Amino acid sequence: MAVAVAVFFIASATRVGWVHIADAVLWGVVLFSAAVPWVSLPGLKLRRSVQAQGQAGLAGPVEGAVVRVGVAVRNRWPVARFMVATRFQAADVRGASTRRYFFHHLPGRSEVGATKNVVTTVRGAMELGPIVIEASAPFGLFRRRRTVGSVEMLLVYPRWYEMKHAGLVETTPGEDESAIKARVGMDVSGARRYVAGDPRRNIHWRNTARSGHMMAKEFDTWSGRLYVMAFGAATNGAAQPDGTAFDYAVRVAASAARPLMARGGTVMVAANGRLGAAFTSWPELMAELARLRPVPSHEGASSLGFLLPPGARVLGLLVPQDTAMTAELVSLTRRGHEVSAVVFQGFTQGEEVGRALVRLTSAGAAVAVCKAGAIEAAITDIEAGTIAVVARKGARQVAQTGISGAVAA
Repeated sequence: MAVAVAVFFIASATRVGWVHIADAVLWGVVLFSAAVPWVSLPGLKLRRSVQAQGQAGLAGPVEGAVVRVGVAVRNRWPVARFMVATRFQAADVRGASTRRYFFHHLPGRSEVGATKNVVTTVRGAMELGPIVIEASAPFGLFRRRRTVGSVEMLLVYPRWYEMKHAGLVETTPGEDESAIKARVGMDVSGARRYVAGDPRRNIHWRNTARSGHMMAKEFDTWSGRLYVMAFGAATNGAAQPDGTAFDYAVRVAASAARPLMARGGTVMVAANGRLGAAFTSWPELMAELARLRPVPSHEGASSLGFLLPPGARVLGLLVPQDTAMTAELVSLTRRGHEVSAVVFQGFTQGEEVGRALVRLTSAGAAVAVCKAGAIEAAITDIEAGTIAVVARKGARQVAQTGISGAVAA
């Protein structure tokens, strides 16, 4: 526009005919560029499609899967449109990226679409933002844009590995898995006389009124079928190329829970100082693990001893420097719980793997080691039930060598 104004004054001063023609052409380009975007967008309708192939009954993709996201533009007018661009943002916990689609020709009363691949690099909710449609033809001097649609959420499930059975945490062959009567639990099986120390919330008021004596609820614990995936606190170590220790822990939990639940087991998640709901459906548990996020170590204090139902089997997922979680697992083992653990090695500096292994194995816990970049080897150890055997005098040697799988002092 500045050039057209300048040429106009030059043409007026020189009175040269071709300068007037050039000035008219420039003004024509400016006005045409301003008018075309205003008539390009009306009558256009957008539609977005997401093609995500689920696995093993999951409703969405897993980490590392490719999702095909398509955008279709429908021209409801009989007049063709040209050079229309669309874009939207795909955001997850690691940041946002923009996906752009360009349509050079939209015939009248037709629909044109384009598809692009989006790689799901991290578990959790992926946010697909509203679609922005923009027209700037023919010279790009003026732009008109419009936002269409709303935010769509796509849940990305954690990566998991196929396991026939979780030998590290499963019931010992021949062990009785029948229901055990307990003072606390999940399933009410009957009532008994109230004794000192029973929680008041467990008073069976109906039977109390019927019998005239204080009665308390009695529960079935189903000790051989209730499993708790206990996550340790977050660490401030540098992330590895394919995830942090917490990401590894989520993948191990997802892999181990599938065979446990296939045999009728119930799985609960303990993380960030709280005990979650009980799951009997693996896809529902995977949705919980997909949304699970760590908290700093000072905010996620362990209190499993006060949260766990009696007889629950515990799989601890921790890093060596999480001494609070290690102490909690040792305490649970001494209280009679069946405890196993996976220690994640190589994610932070100054790890003392040997000390954590000695404390856990000395208390009777079954322990496996998962090194950074070697999760598949750890999955094999967990499936086979290969445990770390550590002697106290060899703790310093184990910490230096960092052997994964079966660790011999």
